[in-house]
Amino acid sequence: LESDRSQDWNGEEEIDYRIEVENTGQTNETVNLAVTEGNGPGCASASSFTVSLSETSVNIDQEESEIVFATVEVPEGASADKYCWEVTGTVANDPSQEAKDTEDFDLTVPQLTKCTLSLSKTSVSVNPDDEAKITATYANDGNADWTVFASPVGSKSAWVKVEGTSSGLLPYDNGDGERAFDFVVSPDDSVTAGSETVVQIVGKDGNNGPIKCQADLRIIVGQSRGASISLANSLLSNIEPGSNKSTTITITNQGNGQDNLRVASSIAPTGWAVQLDASSVSVGSRHGNEKSATVSVTV
Repeated sequence: LESDRSQDWNGEEEIDYRIEVENTGQTNETVNLAVTEGNGPGCASASSFTVSLSETSVNIDQEESEIVFATVEVPEGASADKYCWEVTGTVANDPSQEAKDTEDFDLTVPQLTKCTLSLSKTSVSVNPDDEAKITATYANDGNADWTVFASPVGSKSAWVKVEGTSSGLLPYDNGDGERAFDFVVSPDDSVTAGSETVVQIVGKDGNNGPIKCQADLRIIVGQSRGASISLANSLLSNIEPGSNKSTTITITNQGNGQDNLRVASSIAPTGWAVQLDASSVSVGSRHGNEKSATVSVTV
């Protein structure tokens, strides 16, 4: 017998071992196969594992061989350890029952740091500089307790912060272990109102370690409001009584969305008049090309 002696587990439900059964005798023979748990040094109890053979009996001509597969079913949450088995092939018609061979194979289960992540809300609408809260719940899909680091990832990750500690023990708890972290979402107005930005909430194995689970949080940014105003001429000089002079005012939107801005002047001195050719202007987001409008003022 020859087999793929040693393998490492990486979360598969089943692991296959290729076993070659060779007839080294002089006649056609039937070889019976059986698997037992190995108990060599460093081998943990494999009683929770199930092992099956693709064939338990093979008929082989002299100097020929057949391939049989041993399949190991790994139970959920198998502890990190080494597990061993023996497959024994016995020639069926040998009266002495000494025509047999045994081959060992083993499986090493490492500590697995795996998780899944769910969010209390997958989409939030927040005005710039306001706050919204979500809860991220991490479920342990590994096989032992491990420390998870919760953090946001993405070009706008600064909008999202963990409230309180950002790491903690994620218990295994027989496959039911969970840990929750609260996140505060507070965007700025660096994008146009109504636009959607995706920030990923992740769970990492170590502060700078690999990402083990993640979920997308969609943030819809509300509208900020503000405006600035400037004059083409800040001084109109030598206006003759009974005559007038004009200049233009440029009104610029400082908010991140389309807006209507009212335009008005203070009360003029007695006998004077100030006239605007528009009492309101429609302007686009400060992030676009239509953020400004002009109004004519006549004194």
